[in-house]
Amino acid sequence: MNYLLNKSLKENIAVEIIYQSRKKEITKRTILVNALNEKYIHAYCLGKQHVRIFKVDSILAVATVKEKWAQRSYA
Repeated sequence: MNYLLNKSLKENIAVEIIYQSRKKEITKRTILVNALNEKYIHAYCLGKQHVRIFKVDSILAVATVKEKWAQRSYA
């Protein structure tokens, strides 16, 4: 999991995450990682078109994304 998140950060590529919210809702998000540490990921969510903060412990899975989202195209 950390490998793909770091790859997103370093290579500016999108990844898909399966995320469980505080309300126990499970969602699938396509994100571009801006920063990460042991507890949180600061990322741009392509679906919501907004910057979000995700708890690392709440990420259930990470996967690579097809070329649909390509590389980062925002400022």
